[in-house]
Amino acid sequence: MKRSAALFLLTCMALVLRADVFTRVTRAEQLTEDGEYVIGAKGGPSYPSFYILSQYITGKRYFKALAYSSDVPATLPETEALVWHIVREGEQIALRTGADFVALKKENTALNPYDHVSWQVEEQSDGTFKLHSGASYFRIVTWETASYFKCLADDKYEGTLVIYKRAIPLFSLTSYSRFWEAAGWETVCLPFSCTVPQGFTAYSVSGSSDAALVFEETQQLQAGVPYVVRGEAGALFCVEKTKTYADAPRPGLLAGTYAPLSLSSGYVLNGTDFVPAAPGCYLPPFCAYLPQR
Repeated sequence: MKRSAALFLLTCMALVLRADVFTRVTRAEQLTEDGEYVIGAKGGPSYPSFYILSQYITGKRYFKALAYSSDVPATLPETEALVWHIVREGEQIALRTGADFVALKKENTALNPYDHVSWQVEEQSDGTFKLHSGASYFRIVTWETASYFKCLADDKYEGTLVIYKRAIPLFSLTSYSRFWEAAGWETVCLPFSCTVPQGFTAYSVSGSSDAALVFEETQQLQAGVPYVVRGEAGALFCVEKTKTYADAPRPGLLAGTYAPLSLSSGYVLNGTDFVPAAPGCYLPPFCAYLPQR
């Protein structure tokens, strides 16, 4: 019996680790840092296939669109598509593949390890997305000879983006990245321990005195513990896992979360101070808030 149970457990673990299917997501809150993503789009009336973003063509400065199927699938297996990660910057996101981010170079699309575009995410009623940065949209153009994804003006004749996600189990998460939207304080709560990166200052909340929080500076972030961290505008907070893992945030004066939250009470950090959370306030994953007491 024990052997059968062990074999069953190993089989289940193997299935989790082998999660090679990408499942379509339809809400912005599903675009989190603990996932891998594939991007696709439906072509326009002349070339109405479903395309996936497959590779970057350096000379042309666009991403090749590979015709995949006639209809939009609910799931995608391993494909020739580029696999993306989400890096948050305030309410916007950056797209990273490998060590490179999507950037703009003289109004053309580029892959760059040092620069990036921050995209505003707009959910569409059909479960697709628009990613835009000002007047530039990351979208598809379909032609007979070369269909591609690029930063362009909005176009009603081409499909909006279809995004697929493959979740990374928290115990398999080995790194985390975030861009600081503005100089100031943000909250961080990670499922693994790590070292505070250069250019950032981190504090744990060690207690309270006369209704004020007491902070203690630290060079190490412990797994599951919420912290407040100060950084400069545009700085990339990038950390690597050390040895410790926590499957849930640890209790304390600050409440951390590994998943998106919609708050109805409590206080959130606005870059300078903890302020009352507005009803339905969205708290991204791997952040923290001060509960109502």
